[in-house]
Amino acid sequence: MLRLLCGWMLVTVGLVIVGPVTVDLVTVDLVKADLGLRVSGKAFAQDAAAEEPAASEAKRGYLIEVPLPITADSSQAIVATLKSLAEKTSGAGRRQAVILQFGDPDRPGDGQGTELENSQRLARAIGSPELRSLRMVAFLRGPVRGHAVLTVLACDQVIVTSDAQLGDAGLDEPAFDETVAVMYESIAGRRGIFPKPLVRAMLDPDMELARVTQVDGSEVFVGGQQLAEIRDQGQNLQEEQISTVGQTVLLGSDQLRAARLASHRVASARQAADVLDIAELAEPEAVKQVSVESGTLIELNGNMTGAKIRRLEANLAAPQSQEAGGAWVVAIDSPGGSLNDSMRLASTLSIVPNEGRVAAGWVGNEALGDAVLVAAACRPLLVSAEARLGGPGAQNLSSDQVRQLREAIQQVAGDAGRPAALLEGLLDSQLVVYRYTDTKTGRVRYATERQIEWEVQQEQAPSERWSQGARMDLADGLSGAEAVELGLADGLADSLEDVKAAIGLQQPLKRVSDRPVIRAVEWLGNRPFLPMLLLLIAFMTFSMEISAPGLGVPGFISMLCFGLFFWMSFLAGTAEWLEVLAFTLGVIFILIEIFVVPGAGVFGLGGLLLLVGGVVLTSQTFVIPQNPYQYAKTTETLWTVIVACGGLLGGFLLLRLLLPNTKLFGYLHLATPDAEIVEQREQLVDYHHLLGAVGTAITPLRPAGKARIGDEVFAVVSDGTAIGDGEAIRVFEVHGNRIVVESAAESEG
Repeated sequence: MLRLLCGWMLVTVGLVIVGPVTVDLVTVDLVKADLGLRVSGKAFAQDAAAEEPAASEAKRGYLIEVPLPITADSSQAIVATLKSLAEKTSGAGRRQAVILQFGDPDRPGDGQGTELENSQRLARAIGSPELRSLRMVAFLRGPVRGHAVLTVLACDQVIVTSDAQLGDAGLDEPAFDETVAVMYESIAGRRGIFPKPLVRAMLDPDMELARVTQVDGSEVFVGGQQLAEIRDQGQNLQEEQISTVGQTVLLGSDQLRAARLASHRVASARQAADVLDIAELAEPEAVKQVSVESGTLIELNGNMTGAKIRRLEANLAAPQSQEAGGAWVVAIDSPGGSLNDSMRLASTLSIVPNEGRVAAGWVGNEALGDAVLVAAACRPLLVSAEARLGGPGAQNLSSDQVRQLREAIQQVAGDAGRPAALLEGLLDSQLVVYRYTDTKTGRVRYATERQIEWEVQQEQAPSERWSQGARMDLADGLSGAEAVELGLADGLADSLEDVKAAIGLQQPLKRVSDRPVIRAVEWLGNRPFLPMLLLLIAFMTFSMEISAPGLGVPGFISMLCFGLFFWMSFLAGTAEWLEVLAFTLGVIFILIEIFVVPGAGVFGLGGLLLLVGGVVLTSQTFVIPQNPYQYAKTTETLWTVIVACGGLLGGFLLLRLLLPNTKLFGYLHLATPDAEIVEQREQLVDYHHLLGAVGTAITPLRPAGKARIGDEVFAVVSDGTAIGDGEAIRVFEVHGNRIVVESAAESEG
């Protein structure tokens, strides 16, 4: 007990913080100092750097995962890592806390199949003088059986979760071996936590074990012959049967706590760190680096949509993308667009390290809205200093939508080592997140008031333990530099070459398997000027075709440009069949207005509205803008429409002014003749010689009729007055073949 008390005092007084503080437990394969990938080991993600507590206020420890069953390679790697830690802390005059995590209820493996030599190597190293500068704490998250139990017995302290079990050490032995039992008892005796009868009962199925309350009030584990003697002598006031003959001992978490074999029962490694007064669980510098032999480039540009994510997942499932030792490099430049689809892809990327691969991310421009989930799931995530993460995006996310996926978001954050509250706050603008400091350990974390209140209530901790700091401004997202500072990203990078260097990849990146034509169209669609240019050309050539039907070439170019525009929009995820239908109907109605029922106006106006609406909806994923990003996108779309409509007018002008002067198409357009020549050609006869002649009306002129002038009869028109049959007339005007006459009597008067 004195040794245990001294150890606690050393841990409480001696530990100092070296790096940034943290919040959630995750597998981390990135060492921040050199951005090199490392094996094994777990760490808490960096969760605050803006205001780091003083070194004397915060304490640091290490967390290493012990994979089950324990193999020769894993035991050697862990021993090498522990020796490296011991060398760094040997001269510090203190013992560095190292938590060895055993078992995981979500993963298969409980230690069965562990060879005795492998576990013995690790157990002896833990208890060796070479590692005396380290305080070893076993953290049991699930069942630990077989010879993996030996490593737990060698630790200074045991902390458990509700799913923990320990025992059944002789599971893989065909029969009880006294030599093995002596070795177990020797290693367990160094720490004095597990009594010999309990250790032996974990190996010997023929030994009965009970927990006995003696006359003096002490509680002890007793088995075998000694148990029979105590029963015969009546020295036991109370007895709890632990195991009967025919089975080895397997203790649950309640039994481990009740017997004081486990010092605490917690729900997570973070809570285990809290009970040890550790502010940060950092990743120990591993001895061996992960070998990244090849890399696949995944480009996520434009809006997140279900079709795009499904196509990407199908490509990632291809054998060439599943190579061992391969890395996925995810280049993200997206405003989001679908929270559920982004969540699905983020979940896939967050578990990639468990499959022996690396999923590195790079954000050079933006990962807005739900796209920040995909970015945060990558490890490591490198960003440019001016990049934008989170904040308003293509989908206007509500608090209810984010709340429904809270558990999944926290799971992704935990797997990738990101502050869950900050990630959730970037998605939900209504969520109020504060910076909290643990007054006991100096640990800094980010959480909501409700989360802190719940944890204080569950842990029955004093309410003043967490000191509330400034409110985090997440409504507009974070810059790349801010994301690195807060632990949402792992470092800065200006290009994909920097990302390759960070993961140690020498070979060129291969693009994710996809048809080259699709990649080419997606690349073209990401050029900001191209959609506007395509629409301008399409509308211009469309107006040329309807102005001079039958040319063919302008119509072909127009259809080609419209087809490319909609194809790029489909691949970008902004177009659906409804938009295409609206656009097509708009074109048909305009053609009806021009060629079928000209002048009505209904088809023309309705067609124009449908055409413009189709273009607008094709360029964005929303109908009515509701956040700053959507307002900016709508403004951009309207400018595109204005330019496109300008193309209509430009097409008419181009056809009228330029086309007639070209050699190729000039013959299709007739030159405008002289006006005087036209007038002369239109004249069938010339009656100027009749000017002033006198004749007789042979029909009433009211005002048109016929008159005899000389020996010929002519169609004439009076000057507006009525002239009767037989009256004398006189010609006073001639316009081509039009003869204007007046009454001769009135002209003489």
